[in-house]
Amino acid sequence: MFTETTQHSNAHYYAAAGVLLTAYYVVPYLLDPHDYRRRFSGPWLASLSGSWLARSASSGRHYQNILQLHEKYGKFVRVGPNHISISDPDALEEVYGHSSGLLKSEFYDAFARSARDRNLFDVRDKTMHTIKRKRIANIYSAQNVTAFEPRRPSRILLGLIGRLKMVVQSLTAVRSFSYLAFDLISDLALGVPFGMVEAQKDSVPDLLALSSETNFRDIAPVRIMADVATNAMTLGSYGTWIQNLLFWAPWSLSTRMTTVNLIKIIQTTLDARTKVEKDRAEANKQVVDLLDKLFEVKNADGSPLASLEIEAEATITLTAGERYDLQKKLQQELDLIEVDSAGANGLEDQLNRIIPSFEQVKNLPYLTACVKETLRLYSTVGSGLPRVVPEGKTVTFAGQTFNAGSVVSVPSYCTNKSSVWGPDPDTYRPERWLEEGASSLNKYFAAFSTGPR
Repeated sequence: MFTETTQHSNAHYYAAAGVLLTAYYVVPYLLDPHDYRRRFSGPWLASLSGSWLARSASSGRHYQNILQLHEKYGKFVRVGPNHISISDPDALEEVYGHSSGLLKSEFYDAFARSARDRNLFDVRDKTMHTIKRKRIANIYSAQNVTAFEPRRPSRILLGLIGRLKMVVQSLTAVRSFSYLAFDLISDLALGVPFGMVEAQKDSVPDLLALSSETNFRDIAPVRIMADVATNAMTLGSYGTWIQNLLFWAPWSLSTRMTTVNLIKIIQTTLDARTKVEKDRAEANKQVVDLLDKLFEVKNADGSPLASLEIEAEATITLTAGERYDLQKKLQQELDLIEVDSAGANGLEDQLNRIIPSFEQVKNLPYLTACVKETLRLYSTVGSGLPRVVPEGKTVTFAGQTFNAGSVVSVPSYCTNKSSVWGPDPDTYRPERWLEEGASSLNKYFAAFSTGPR
C-alpha cells in the first residue's frame, strides 16, 4: 500500500510539473505582451521556447539557418518567444550603435561561464561595462595593436608554408589553419605560442604542461574553444534560470568539464607568466602581448587589475580567435592551388628573406579590398548579437515598434548578402570596394559586429 501511495503521489507531482511547464511556455504566447504573434512569422517552435534557436546554434549551420528563415519570411523573423531577428543593413547602427540605448540580453550570461569573472564582451551591467571599457578598450586601439607587431610570429607562418604541399595533398588544411589560428592568437594574447603548426597536433605545449599539476595529456585546446563557443551559443538561447538548470543537469557533465578545462589552460598560462613577469629582461619589453598590456592597466585607485579580471579578458580574446568558417574557406581556396615543388620552394625562399610589416601593406588598396570582401562573406559574428529594449523605452525599426523587454538582433551574415552590395552579393569580388561610391558601403560593413567595444 505504501508503494502504491508513493507512486500515486509521484504521478501528481509529475502532472503538476507538466502543467506548470506548459503554462510557462503557453501563457506568454497567448498573452503576447509584445504583439509578436500578429506581426512576425517564424518556426512555430520558436514562438513557444528557445528550443529552436538552441538546436540551430548547436547544428553547425546557425548562420545559414537564420539566412534561410529570412529568405522565407522576410525582413523580420521570430526566432524565439521574445526574440526578433531583423535582416536590414540600416538596423545595424540603430540596434548596436553608441546612441541606441539597447542593453545586452541574457544571452551573454551563457558566455560568462567560461571564466571566473565578467569580461568586456559578456558584462551586461551598463555602468560596469563603461568602467571596463575605459580601462581596457584602449588596449585594442589601432596604435596598441600595432605594438604587438614586433612579436613577428614569422616562425609560425613559415612553419605552415613549409608544410603547404603536404597539407594540400593530405587534405588536412582545415586542421592546419585551426592550428595556425590558435598559435597566432595564443602568442599575441598570452605570450605562449602553443606550437601546434610545428607539432601538427591539437595539444598543450609540453613546457606549459610540465609547469602545472593538471594533467593536460588528453586536453585539446582547439576542440575545447569550439565546444565552449557552441555550448554558450546553445545555452544563450534560453533565459538565465533555464541556462543554470541545463548547465548543472546531470547530462551536461561534458559541457561543464569542457568549461573547466578551458579555465585550467588559461589559469596555468597566467600563473606561468606571472611568475616570470618580474624577471623579464628589459629588452624583451619591446616585444609585448595582451597580458603585458593588461598588467599595465590600473584601477581608479591605482591598484592593478585583479587576477580574475585579467583571466576573464584573456579568455575572451583567446576564444574569439578560433574561427572555423574562415578556416573552411581557406581550405576551399587552397584546393584550387596547384603547388609544385619549385613554386613552393621559391615562395618559402622569398618569405624567409622578408615578411612584410604592417607599414608596408596597410595602404595597399587591393589587399585591403580582398580582406574586407572575405570578412563580408564570412563575418566573425554572423547570427546577430541580441539586444533588449530597456524599461521605459520604445524603439522603431523599419516601421515596426518594439516596447520594453523586446529582444532584437541583426544577423550580419544576412545583411552582408543584401541588395546594398549590388546585384552579386554572394560573389567574392574585391573590386566592389574599389569602385566609385564604394565608401558608402562602409556603414554596412559589420565583420565583427558594430557599436562600442
